[in-house]
This record gives sequence, C-alpha cells and structure tokens, in this order.
Amino acid sequence: VVSSYGPGSARPLIKSGSHDGIAMEGGGNPVSHVAIVGLEFYSYTRNPSDPGYIAGGGGWGSYPYGITYAKYGTNILVEDCKLSYYGLGVSFQLWPLGEELTNVRIRRCVITNCYETTTHSQGVITTRVHALEMEDNVFDHYGWHDTVPGAHSTIYNRNLYLAYSPGTIFRNNIDCNGSSGGVQLREGGLAQGNLSIQNPVGIVMGHGQNSIPTW
Repeated sequence: VVSSYGPGSARPLIKSGSHDGIAMEGGGNPVSHVAIVGLEFYSYTRNPSDPGYIAGGGGWGSYPYGITYAKYGTNILVEDCKLSYYGLGVSFQLWPLGEELTNVRIRRCVITNCYETTTHSQGVITTRVHALEMEDNVFDHYGWHDTVPGAHSTIYNRNLYLAYSPGTIFRNNIDCNGSSGGVQLREGGLAQGNLSIQNPVGIVMGHGQNSIPTW
C-alpha cells in the first residue's frame, strides 16, 4: 500500500517535476496486490502557470508519467488520486508475450491537463490489461495545451486509449475536453453511466487492431 495517514483531508502533494510520480517497470518477478491511494502527483515544471515551469522541458524529462506500471501481476488499485500536467497520466502497458496484467482498478481519481510537444499524449493508456475497471473518475483536457507551443490537438491523443484490454468496464466517469476524443475501447467492453463533455468523439468501441499482437 502506498498511501498516507494522520489528520487532515487534503491529499499529500508529490511534486515530481519532470520525473515520474511512481514507476514500476523492468523484468523479473511479477508485482501483485498493489494499492496507490489518496495521493496527488503534480508535474509542476510542465504547468505554465507555476513559477517552477520550465519551457520545453528537454530530453526524456519532457515526457514524465504520473503512474507507470510495466510489470506483470494482478490486483492493482489506483484510488482517490489526483494527477496533473504529465505527458501520460496513468500507464499500464505490458508487451512481452505470455505475460499480462489482470484485475486493474482505477477509481475515484482526477486526472487533468496531460500534454506533450514531441510525441503522443494520453490521460490513461493501457496495453495487455485483462479485467480493467475504471469507475467514478474525472478525466479532463488531455493530449493538448492551450498555450504551450507545439502541444497541438491531434487525432492520436485521447483522454483514454485502452488497447488490447478485453473485459474493460468503464462506468460512471466524467470525461471532458479530449484532443481527438474521450475514451477509445479498442477491445470493446461495458461503457455505462458516463458523461462526455466537449469531446470531438465521446466513446469509440472496437478497432481493426483489436487482437493481441504476435511479435
């Protein structure tokens, strides 16, 4: 469990700047039964309104992740967290064949203002995640920025890009102001009770590349 305790209602603020908020990646044994709860991750160096803003970022540090998980395992929970101004807000991506992530839940989180100037940017991206559940979240303004040069709205950037993730449940979320759209459910799934606001496309289900790759 990665969380906090003690008095007060505010989430502890993790000012990660140009670095990832939490990264779990690399080969080796699986990592299962992880809960990240009640924390705020803030890439302050990418917020033009922050005194610590660094224009252009530069190098690898210009593309930080709020939470990135590239290990296989099961039973992963991200709940009551806030993430803002990352290149990617939350990433669960696993490519090696024969490995997978199962039972991943993202609940009651707020993820906002993810953008990038040199490559694609999403609020949430998943690959090879089975039984993904996303419920009661707020997703707002991903894949572009109003004032940052080069952070254009493109067809490749979405609030949520959920690929190769069969059995997805997307329920009771508020999904706003995406670049090319709100949520793309490439493997289909259940979308229920969601509110889509000012997205060019609210929900896309299915895709020609909706099978697990064989390379």
